[in-house]
Amino acid sequence: MGELENNRDRGSSVASKKNGTEPRSASQRTNYRSIARDLERALAWLESFGLALEHSRLAEYRRCIDRMADAVDDNRAEALLSEPGEVVRLTDAMLESVELCTIHQSLAGTTNPEVRARLKKFVKGPLAYRDEKVESAGNRARNYGFELSLGAMLIRCGIDVRFRSDGDLSLQIGGREVFIECKRPQAERSVNSNVKGALRQLEVLYEQADVPQRARGLVALSATKVINPRGKNLVSPSRDGLARALAGLTESFVEEHRSKWRNPRDSRTLGCLVELRSLVFIETDSPTTAVQVTLNDRNSLEAADRYLLRSVSDLLDPSTTNLIGRQQSQ
Repeated sequence: MGELENNRDRGSSVASKKNGTEPRSASQRTNYRSIARDLERALAWLESFGLALEHSRLAEYRRCIDRMADAVDDNRAEALLSEPGEVVRLTDAMLESVELCTIHQSLAGTTNPEVRARLKKFVKGPLAYRDEKVESAGNRARNYGFELSLGAMLIRCGIDVRFRSDGDLSLQIGGREVFIECKRPQAERSVNSNVKGALRQLEVLYEQADVPQRARGLVALSATKVINPRGKNLVSPSRDGLARALAGLTESFVEEHRSKWRNPRDSRTLGCLVELRSLVFIETDSPTTAVQVTLNDRNSLEAADRYLLRSVSDLLDPSTTNLIGRQQSQ
């Protein structure tokens, strides 16, 4: 459970006003028994769609968390975590189970067939996060998971989100339709192609909008595999330290890659949303699942578009989503 290693210079851990970066990080303290109950409800929800889960990766996550909850109750947690591979298994189980529970809590009442279609694909994929391969079809399950979890997070923030058949997501904000194309690069070298693909897809969607000239869009990147390819846990001395660490990691990713979205061919693209997920061990607290969201605008946004992007950012409010370390940029 060592500190999340970083092989590159991450620079400042405070977002810079000049680059338009706005980091938001949310953390959820771990109670294994509570998560096990939430996960049981989420799995029952999936099974109500006729999905067979007994031999799926999700069922294995349930068994792993149940094992840990029993160990905590019996004061055997340290002994369990000392067993070979148990920390790795718990890390995968915690991150993916919390993601599924978030999806369930936000989307349980939906009848949208696009959500159900994504869920059927989401339950597949390799057991371990580290077993995904670059350009492998097996990555698609977690790709759909990113779309679902991002949509769920935005819904929890009070945003009108639509899951689309001809794209990923769209938001209704300020009388405009804002399309979001989600990408989950598997390695540093694939960030550029992922961003280019998202930008091309957004250009097509703009023209399909009811009022094309009013349509806008965002690229959304899950940066977790790029920032933390080996799935290490993050160790922090405090919750404030956690916020600074996550902000620093995502800001450095933005600094390194923002040229890929800062000058899009179509000016209707507003910028990029970057997400980072990690299991965090805080020295004075129980393990925490943490999510960092950063919005970065493109160059030369007009005033109306800057206001629209600010509206999206403001809806990601700490009082609604338990966000910490909020910073504003002008």
